[in-house]
Amino acid sequence: MSVKYYCDACGKEIVDRKYKFNYLCHIADKNTICGYVDIKTMQPVSGREEIKDVCLTCYNKIYFGAFEIFEEINKNKDIH
Repeated sequence: MSVKYYCDACGKEIVDRKYKFNYLCHIADKNTICGYVDIKTMQPVSGREEIKDVCLTCYNKIYFGAFEIFEEINKNKDIH
């Protein structure tokens, strides 16, 4: 008996390798602040991670988007 895996994002069967998509719990829970609040930036912060299994296509969509935002933040950072 073989085990089948499905992408937590698109729902398609993962035929090759599963990729992990990790994120902090407060990102998915927009109604509740998990963990503690960073007083300086007022951003909710938690050490608890959620983990999803995704296919390569969804992994690339997620992380290309995240990397574009990272580059934008990095380009506009304040240098003291």
